[in-house]
Amino acid sequence: MNIENEIQRIRFDMSKMQRVLDQTIRVGIVRDVDVKKGTASVIIKEGEFWQDLQIVTQRAGKNGFLWWMPSEGEMVIILMPWGGNLPNL
Repeated sequence: MNIENEIQRIRFDMSKMQRVLDQTIRVGIVRDVDVKKGTASVIIKEGEFWQDLQIVTQRAGKNGFLWWMPSEGEMVIILMPWGGNLPNL
């Protein structure tokens, strides 16, 4: 194996990893919520939104954990460990 080819492969892998990391945490605005399903549609950027994202925000209370649903128009942080591409659920 040629050392130059190996360096090129490593650089390619590093840029691919950087793109994935850049997409892991996104900020969006809640478009609408479905309280019964515990999901929300979120606008990520102009013209791009995702539907039925599971809300995982919880708040500790006297009687255990309570859901704290976001409101329409609220800014939210979306954690996407799969790198910004929704998995086939």
